[in-house]
Amino acid sequence: EGATTTMGCSASVGTRPTKKERCASAHEASGVVVPAAAAVVASLCRAPRQTWWSCDSEEVGAGTVPQLGDMVNALYPPGYAPPPLLRALEPLVVEASMVVDTCLTVAKHAAAFYASGLTEEGAAAISLMTFEYGTPDRKDPYMLLNEALFKWNALELESWHDYIFLLLRSLRELPHVYPDAIYRAVSQRVLVDKTHYCKGNTIVWHAVVSATTDADVAKGYITDKQTNKCAGTLFIIRGHGWGYDVSRFCCVKSEKDIMLEPEMSFLVTNITDTDELVIVELNMVESTPILSRLLPVEEVGDIQLVHRTLQRLDRGSPAGECVKTLEEILARVPDYLPAILVLRSFFLEHPTECAVDLRLVPVGEAQMLDTSKRITSLRHRCVTDGTGLAQRLSASTQQQSLYYVGTWAYYVNSNVAAAQRIFASLAAQGHAGAQYSLGVCLEAAEAVKAVVLFQRSADAGHIGAVNALAQCYEEGSGVAKNPEKSAALFKRAADAGHADAMVSLAFCFYTGDGVEEDIALSVALYEKAASAGNSNALYNLAVLFEKGEGVQKDGAKAVELYQRAADAGNTDAMYNLALCFENGDGVPKSADRARQLYQRAVEGGHTAAMNNLAFFFEHGEGGVTKDAARAAALFQRAADAGNPGAMTNLARLYQTGRGVQQDFVRAVELYQRAAESGYPVAMYNLARCYKHGEGVDRDVARAVGLYRQAADAGIVEAVDALASLAS
Repeated sequence: EGATTTMGCSASVGTRPTKKERCASAHEASGVVVPAAAAVVASLCRAPRQTWWSCDSEEVGAGTVPQLGDMVNALYPPGYAPPPLLRALEPLVVEASMVVDTCLTVAKHAAAFYASGLTEEGAAAISLMTFEYGTPDRKDPYMLLNEALFKWNALELESWHDYIFLLLRSLRELPHVYPDAIYRAVSQRVLVDKTHYCKGNTIVWHAVVSATTDADVAKGYITDKQTNKCAGTLFIIRGHGWGYDVSRFCCVKSEKDIMLEPEMSFLVTNITDTDELVIVELNMVESTPILSRLLPVEEVGDIQLVHRTLQRLDRGSPAGECVKTLEEILARVPDYLPAILVLRSFFLEHPTECAVDLRLVPVGEAQMLDTSKRITSLRHRCVTDGTGLAQRLSASTQQQSLYYVGTWAYYVNSNVAAAQRIFASLAAQGHAGAQYSLGVCLEAAEAVKAVVLFQRSADAGHIGAVNALAQCYEEGSGVAKNPEKSAALFKRAADAGHADAMVSLAFCFYTGDGVEEDIALSVALYEKAASAGNSNALYNLAVLFEKGEGVQKDGAKAVELYQRAADAGNTDAMYNLALCFENGDGVPKSADRARQLYQRAVEGGHTAAMNNLAFFFEHGEGGVTKDAARAAALFQRAADAGNPGAMTNLARLYQTGRGVQQDFVRAVELYQRAAESGYPVAMYNLARCYKHGEGVDRDVARAVGLYRQAADAGIVEAVDALASLAS
């Protein structure tokens, strides 16, 4: 792929309640503990404690990569207009006329399908990249262009500059697509080492990349027809980026093609290396696309570009994509008022959506400056000097611009001190958003002060503050617990359209906490929040459909809702959906699909998913090779995060010496930790240790006590063990 690499690491986030998890089962045969699946009833989750819009930024590389786009952009003079496709290709491609005619035939109907500015010539330029007819001796345009991009040879790129411009401009007329995953297969095995493909590295692909949404199509490219075995490399790509659905432009319609622009960046999240096949899992990292300085900014005036951006937003384009277009204007004209006001309005109306779309933007070294005469570019590069703008805007707009600087400093640059200074300054001026935000900053250390700030902000009409205040009364944070007042505040925020408050109020009606229990009203609130795309509402509604509480039991509906919540980034939903695929609940069984979902949830810090994924590696399930050491590492990671099932499983490995050095004392310590958290299987296994004197002095009385606790918790084997001791 013409890849370059930088080293990096990924961040993890907190966990939520889990549905069920795989654990070590209680078994009293020959002193061996046998692993099995143990079901725990699915539970609803509350809305997240922190309600302010957040940005789970990932560290995706410490180094910097030279920009191929800088070289390409330099090829175009001001006012450049590309020639017809045939003239662009004639010096480069043998039988260019035949090739262009073929592509025009394929692309004619595709161009008519899009109501945007896509021309037939532009559609043909896209089709050309799917028309792979070349051989090593007679290379097709796809191969030739990618060779030039890979070499970074200015002379070769100069020959292609007309076609590059036409291709990328035409791609920009297509809507972006965000499937759960896309796949790319190459016949060569990639280099798996610390300087190339290694977990945590950032890879940059400099070529135009053809991928597919169908894993079987990708595997078909690297499957030997005689042995039916795959050999080479299979890339599994997830995340948001510059991907376009070009299936309508393909000569082979069944390939379900997705095209990626050159110079895409990817974070390597996992590698499975077998004798014949390397499976590389990647997450897209939002990158600056080639021709970003020319397209679309140079094509239309700024005011038309603002209007086009609003139209794209109305058609459902992702928030982050639209924000970046406005940022391009502000990078050139820092005080361009229409772009500023649209951006301001957009962030007020869509803060959560925008934060989700921008969560993978890498953080740069910009310093966030706390002055009301600065406005944020809302990206990692810089804070733009807006002195001219400040003279033209009202005081309230200046405050709002500074407020954006504070939020960006807090959530993207993690500069809490700078953010608090900004929020404190604005809060003293009566800015309701800053009062709320300062409360969020102070809540952990100064809960009482946070409550005062939330109350002032709520009194000024800030709905997020109303919801935060409700959570304080719910949990007794900075104020005495008051379920009734909490529920009333959740209702106030929910009535104003706050989706998280709807989820919290629904939970109150589900549990009867502060209100009279009403499962029907709980379901109605979850449905309302789910219709707004709230992932916790989608998840909780899925749990209710799976359990048949308040609704008719419907496994297929539960799976659909889990999928929607997982697509929105909910790790609980990823986990439960994985269990559905693993057990065949509402979907056909698929251990491979379950493993992929567990992996995604693990990347989000879900400890039960770590536990279950570890089981896959321990037993070689879900398309992975047995790897007891990797299983132990995952169990350890989950145990360190407090997961009692993982503690129990890790203890089992220490008992048997699989993946770790055998250590009975360490096993007892882990069983003890899990048992103290109330985990019945750990109680049973710890009782066995005391009974047999493994890793601890033999103590039958202690064993009996633990067996009784395990038996009371429903462990049948514990009842049998007690009977055996009594006989």
